[in-house]
Amino acid sequence: MGPFGLLLALILLPLLPGTLFLSKDIAEESTRRHWAHSEQIADNAVRAIDASISSAARMVDLSLDSIVARLALMGTSPGLNAETLSPLIQAYLERQPELDSIHITDAEGMIRWGSGTGLQASPAYIAASILSSVRSQTGGGATVITSPYMDQISKRWVLAFLRRYDRPDGNFGGVVSIGIPLSHLEKLLSNQNLGERGSAVLRDKSSGALIARHPASGLPIGQVGDAHISPELREFIESSVSQKVFFAPLSKEGPMRLTLARKLDQLPFLIIADVSSDAPPDTLLERSLNNGFLLLIPLSSLLLAVHLTLESRARRKRDRREIERLATQLKTSQNEMHQLTSSLERQVEERTEKIRLAASIVENTSEGAIVTDSRCVILAVNPAFEAITGYTAKEVIGNTPHMLKSDRQGPQFYRRLWQNLLNNGHWSGELWNRHKNGDVYLERLTINAISGEGMGTRYVGIFTNVTDRYQNEKRLRHLAFHDALTGLANRALIMDRLEHALERSKRSGTSLAVMLFDLDGFKAVNDRFGHEVGDLLLQEVARCVGKRVRRGSDTLARLGGDEFLVLLEDVRSLNSVPLLAEQIVSDIAGLNDIRGCAVKIGASVGIANFPEAGVHAAELVKSADDAMYQAKEAGKGCFVVFKKTKEDGAGLVPQE
Repeated sequence: MGPFGLLLALILLPLLPGTLFLSKDIAEESTRRHWAHSEQIADNAVRAIDASISSAARMVDLSLDSIVARLALMGTSPGLNAETLSPLIQAYLERQPELDSIHITDAEGMIRWGSGTGLQASPAYIAASILSSVRSQTGGGATVITSPYMDQISKRWVLAFLRRYDRPDGNFGGVVSIGIPLSHLEKLLSNQNLGERGSAVLRDKSSGALIARHPASGLPIGQVGDAHISPELREFIESSVSQKVFFAPLSKEGPMRLTLARKLDQLPFLIIADVSSDAPPDTLLERSLNNGFLLLIPLSSLLLAVHLTLESRARRKRDRREIERLATQLKTSQNEMHQLTSSLERQVEERTEKIRLAASIVENTSEGAIVTDSRCVILAVNPAFEAITGYTAKEVIGNTPHMLKSDRQGPQFYRRLWQNLLNNGHWSGELWNRHKNGDVYLERLTINAISGEGMGTRYVGIFTNVTDRYQNEKRLRHLAFHDALTGLANRALIMDRLEHALERSKRSGTSLAVMLFDLDGFKAVNDRFGHEVGDLLLQEVARCVGKRVRRGSDTLARLGGDEFLVLLEDVRSLNSVPLLAEQIVSDIAGLNDIRGCAVKIGASVGIANFPEAGVHAAELVKSADDAMYQAKEAGKGCFVVFKKTKEDGAGLVPQE
C-alpha cells in the first residue's frame, strides 16, 4: 500500500460509523416521505370521491324538490294520472341517465307511477319501515336515503333517495323515490388512481355496511350490505373523528398498506381508500449499509481529487485566467440579480400598497363584509360586520353564518340561494338575520364565489342593514290603506276587499252584508269639547265596535269623519245581522265619558244584504247609505235594513 492509500484508509475508517448513522437517517426520511406521499394520494382520492358523490346527491335532491313541487301543482287538478306523470318522469331520466329509476307511490306505499311500473304482473310496494320513516318527515320533508336493495322493477342493486309529498289538503300523499344504481357509485370510485393494489370502498357511516367497491373483482356475490369490518375501523366509526389513517401489512413478507377513512358531512357514507407500497419493506440495517458504502465512494473521490490537486499546482497557473473570467461573469450575474431583485421589490411594494388600500376600504366601509372558505367556515369579517350583527370577529371566526340565521326563511329559500350561487358564481337578494341581542333585521346581501390557485373557493359576502327602509316602506303601505287616527281600513282598502268578497260570494253562493253607520251628536261633542276629545271618541268607537266583528272574516273601516262601514262575509243567517246592528247601537250609546267629559251620542245604522240590495260594491254601499239616512229620519239611534219594493224603491222600515 502506497503513501496515498494509507492516508486514504486512515481518513475513511473514522468516517465509516458516522456515514452509517447518516445513511440510517436518510433511509428513515425516505420511508417517511414515501408514506406521506401515499397519504396525500389517498386524501386527494377521498376528497375527489366525496365531491363526486356529494354532487350526485345534490342533483338527486334538487330533482326530488322539483318533482315534489310539480306534484303539488298537479294536486290542484282533478287528479294525478299516468298521462301527466309519465312525460315528467321520462324527462328527468333523460336529463340524468345515471339514474336507475324514478317511482311515485300512493299514501299506502304502492308504486303507482314511474319507470317500468306498467311491466309488473302484480303491484309493487316500498318497505313498510321506509314508508313510515318518510311519512314521519315534517316541515317540507327531508330526504331519506335507504340501504342498498334489489329493486323489484329494474332488478338491479340500487341506493334510493326518498321524499314525501302532500296532497292539497296537507295530508300525506305518498313517496317520490329516485334510485341510483350501485354500478354508478362504483364508476365514481373507479375514477381515482390508487396504484396497482389500491382500492376505493363506500360503506354506511353508521353500521359500516358495504355499499360499493372498486375494483369489484374480489368482491364475492352477496357481499353488498356486509358489515364485517376490522375492530380499528369499527372504533373509528363510533368515534367523533371525521378522518383517520391506518397502516397494516398486506402479508407477512409482502408490501405495506395505507388506509385512509373519511366520514361525509351531509351524507350517511364512509369513504375508504387503500394505497399499497410498490415494494416489500426493507431491512433498515441492510439499506443503511448500502447507502453508507455508496456515500464512501464520493468521499474517496473527493480525497483523490484533493490529492491530485496538491500534485498539480503547476496547472493552477494555467487555470487562473479561467478563474478570473468566471469571477467577472459572477460579478456580472450578481449585478443582474441585484437589478432583478430591485424590480421584484418594487412590484411587491406596489402590490402590497394595493392590498393595503383594498384592506383599508373594506375596514372603513359602512357595509358589512364576511369571507368564508368552501365549507362556509368564516375566515374574516370587517368592523361594519361587528357593528351590524353585534358579534366580534373573535366570536364568529371558525363558525359558520348559520349562527346568524333567523328562521324567517325556510330550507327552500337557502336551496335556491345555493343553487344560484353554484350555477352562476354569485347571488344577490334580501334575507332576515338575527342580531346577537336576539333582534331580527333585514339585510341586502351580495355573495360572490372567488376561486384562486392554491386557495380553493372563497365566498365573499357584502351586506347592509335595510331594516329602517323596510319599516318605512311598510309604514307608508299601511298609511295608504288605513285610517291614521283609528288604524282601521280606509275607504280604498274596504272597497277593494268588498269587490273580492263579492266575487267569492258569487262563486260559493254564500251571503254577504254591508253595515254603514255614523254617530248621532258627534258634531256637538266636537263643538263643546274640541277636536282632541272628538278624536278620542272616534278611537273608542273603533275599539268597542271592533270587539263585535269576527277576526279574519269581517272588516271594520272608517270612511271619513264619523262615518264607519262594516263588511260581513260568509253570513250563515241574515237574521244575525240586525242583532249585530242592535249590539253596535247599544255599545255606542253606552259611551258617555271620554277623559272626564260627559258626552251623549248614538248611532244610525243602514244594512244592505247581497244580492238583494245590489251585486256591485258601489251599489251595496249606496243601498246601505240610503238605509242609514232612513234610520236618521226615523229618529236616530236605530237601524234599517234595505229592501227593494216592487216599484224598485226602498221599502225601509226602522228597527230599534
